Amino acid sequence: MNQQFIDRINELPDVFMLARLVQFKYIQTINTPNDTNFKVGLAGGHEVFGKPEQYNAFIDKYLSWLESR
Repeated sequence: MNQQFIDRINELPDVFMLARLVQFKYIQTINTPNDTNFKVGLAGGHEVFGKPEQYNAFIDKYLSWLESR
C-alpha cells in the first residue's frame, strides 16, 4: 500500500470504527495485491477479487467513501 493511502487511513477519526462504518457495503478485509490479484473479504464469507492494476483505484474510492462518513 502506498504511503498516501496509509496517511489517509491514519487521518480517519477512528481506524477501529472501519468495520462498523462499512457494514452496509459488506467489506470486512482488503488484502494487498500479489502478482495475480487482490482479495476483498465480504460479510458472510464471500470473497471478490480484483486485478493488481485495479487496486489503487479501488483503495482510493474506498477511502474517499470512508472520509465522507
